Amino acid sequence: RGIICVAGHLGSFELHGLVLGLLGEPMTVIGRSLKPDWFNRWWNRRRELSGNKIIDREGAFKKTLKVLNLIYCNFAIKKKI
Repeated sequence: RGIICVAGHLGSFELHGLVLGLLGEPMTVIGRSLKPDWFNRWWNRRRELSGNKIIDREGAFKKTLKVLNLIYCNFAIKKKI
């Protein structure tokens, strides 16, 4: 079982993810890509060292449902709301 937490950039959010991952409670986090691409790859590798997983904001809805093991309607995803 897991928890869905929606939070902004409050406090040391990067540190929270690192510590929780190291304590054995890794998270899956949705975030936007950073520029330039090489920096984004480097930064995400650092984030994932503690067991966390990063989902890019682009296409996050479908990937998030997969992580949550939810069944979804195909038409809802194809429709741009």
